[in-house]
Amino acid sequence: MDDSRTISLLASFATLKSLSDAKKYESPYQILAEFVRYIISIESIRTYQACEMKNLLNDFFGFSIPESVIRTTSRKMSEITVKDGYYTISEIGKGTDPLFNTKIKEAGNTSADFISSLTEYISEQTGLIVQENEITQELIGFLVDDQSGKYTDLIGKFILKNEKDEKIQSELSQLKSGSILYIGLNHNIGETGGIAKHLTLFLGTEILFSLIGYNGKIFKQLADDFYSLVSEANRKEKKITLKFFFDTKKEIDEFFYAAEEVVEGKSHQLSVRPAMADITRGCQTASDVAIKRSDFYTELRNRYDITEDTNDTYYADSSFEYNFESFENLKGVDEDEKEKKEKSAKLVSNINKLRKGKCFSNDIDAEYLIVTNSKMTLLYSQEMTTSKKVESKSEYISNYAVSLDKITSLLWYKLGNGFGKRSYPSNVNAVLRARIVLSASIAKKADLAYSDIKKQYEEGIITEDQLAARIITLRGKPSLPEELQGDDIDETMNFSSEFLMRYEEMVKENQKTLGEKDEIIDVIKKESENKDRTILSQNDIIASQQEELARKDSVIAEKEKSLAKKEQELSKAGAELKKYIDREQHEKERRYYRKTIFAFGIRNIIYLAVMVCVLALLFLICKLCFHDSGTAISIAIGVLGILIAYISKVISDFRKTFNGKKKK
Repeated sequence: MDDSRTISLLASFATLKSLSDAKKYESPYQILAEFVRYIISIESIRTYQACEMKNLLNDFFGFSIPESVIRTTSRKMSEITVKDGYYTISEIGKGTDPLFNTKIKEAGNTSADFISSLTEYISEQTGLIVQENEITQELIGFLVDDQSGKYTDLIGKFILKNEKDEKIQSELSQLKSGSILYIGLNHNIGETGGIAKHLTLFLGTEILFSLIGYNGKIFKQLADDFYSLVSEANRKEKKITLKFFFDTKKEIDEFFYAAEEVVEGKSHQLSVRPAMADITRGCQTASDVAIKRSDFYTELRNRYDITEDTNDTYYADSSFEYNFESFENLKGVDEDEKEKKEKSAKLVSNINKLRKGKCFSNDIDAEYLIVTNSKMTLLYSQEMTTSKKVESKSEYISNYAVSLDKITSLLWYKLGNGFGKRSYPSNVNAVLRARIVLSASIAKKADLAYSDIKKQYEEGIITEDQLAARIITLRGKPSLPEELQGDDIDETMNFSSEFLMRYEEMVKENQKTLGEKDEIIDVIKKESENKDRTILSQNDIIASQQEELARKDSVIAEKEKSLAKKEQELSKAGAELKKYIDREQHEKERRYYRKTIFAFGIRNIIYLAVMVCVLALLFLICKLCFHDSGTAISIAIGVLGILIAYISKVISDFRKTFNGKKKK
């Protein structure tokens, strides 16, 4: 296909925005139909199947639309007839709407201009030759998928630095607004105007903190936009329930306990997060923090109707087959990340157990879902979703976790706000998005800088004063998105050693920082002392353990010696016992032989006596009764038979007697 015929996905975003603003379009099918007509016209198509149009929509506009949606759209187009899965265009087709042709041309020019300016800026900043296609993909990730790439920070800086450029901001607004519509088009396009199925959303710690306002104004605004959409969905009937897992509550409680330690002076933090600063602000004692903790849960429950999950069957036998937790998933994971991934696996696994392993085609219909900005949880969700796609051989499988930005866009679209009915949510603001991305990057770089300068101090490369000055400089970095300004964003994002060294003298001369410097040095000394005490304590423990091991080795050696002696004694006793048993056995056999022979003789004497008596009796009878030779012969034969029987009996008895003895 000629590349000149294709339209970038960014241009498609802008086109979607323009068409949705036109009052003539009242449903997503009508808008998608215009894209289909455009392809039919460009490609001179007469007949197509849904799968073919699906591929063409992807090739031309970057859309990934389910075939079922394409079939519904095609059936609604008056110029198309359907038979046996084939869609045929009539000879006199409706043709593409002139408005569509105009808007898509304008969108193509607009997106091309924006990408050109952005690519030029990134090339200047990096000193590299970068390709517009690569920058386009990174910008799409920035606007749509919450993805971080090689140039994410530079994209954010470009947007923020041009905050007052009306042309650039207008182009961005078109792209970002269109990206929300694009997300909706890829999620069950036919069901807008309300939430059909009940949905339970489990909120992450950072989302809950943002609702209460612990993370600053911008995060509070985004969280409020999300909650407004939930309230709208629940206006007539409660369709969305908000909860948080037990493990999320545990994480929150640990955060408040850490705040208590800070307030009581038991813990010192060189780097302070916005939420920690907000919670500890105005607190004099640990009980003040405890009251804030209680108020936090009360406000979640009473104001937002957010409650803790009470399900206790996640590890029941009935849930085992839906488990996602596995030691295999932790192989190759750094120790620092292992705990985070274990927690993420547990949360995602809980969602699959609640769904009982069922797969859904989109997130809104998925029954249970996590809402979080935790990158680890989102990545683990993506891994499991991809695995399910392969397993089920399905192209569309719902996520287990989504970002706040994503769920807000989906709810906004599903409630039917995509066709000029209502203003866009706050997350459509690209400058706001840039501030959030850059503030997260600053926090990450600050953590790395803290670790680096502390290591330099421990290795004796820098002094206490230098360490304190650099920490004060890091503390001066903006930590909230609303604090970032385009004019000084380059300096704000600078964490080089040269930058930190530049402010050392300034810190020394600034009276306001002297007290802070002394406080930091005091914290450093206490940390070092605690570390030394910990090392000494560990050494004492190791020494004590070694002594205990030596003592146990000695005891074991004595026991082994005693056991060897006992084994020798037992062996000797065993030999004596064997001799005694052998003698007893020999005597027993001799007695048995004598007894057996005696019994044999007695039995045979008795047999002989009986036979003699029988013969005598027969002889007397024959002598009295008969006198001829024939009778005498008969008697002789009878006597011979008796003798033979007698001998046979003797032999049988002998074998029985002495063979039986051998068996014994």
